[in-house]
Amino acid sequence: MTVKKTTMIGELVEKYPEAVEVLSDYGMQCIGCRMGMGETIEQGALTHGLSKDDLKELLRKMNEKTGTTKKTKGKEKRAR
Repeated sequence: MTVKKTTMIGELVEKYPEAVEVLSDYGMQCIGCRMGMGETIEQGALTHGLSKDDLKELLRKMNEKTGTTKKTKGKEKRAR
C-alpha cells in the first residue's frame, strides 16, 4: 500500500502505527481525534493549514517511514 493523499488516516494508523510520528511532526495529532480518523491525509492536512508542498513532503516522509512502495512498469519503486 503506497500512502497517498486519499489514504484514510484511520486505516493508515491501524496498519502502520509508526505513521503517528510523522503525522505528529506536522501538527496532526489525528490519533486522538475521532474526526481525524475518518478523514483522508489530504483532508487532515488542509484542516491543519498545511500547504500542497507540505502535503507532498508529508507523503514522502510517510512512505519512507512505513517502507511502502509503489509499482511502476512492473518494477518496485520507492514512493516519492
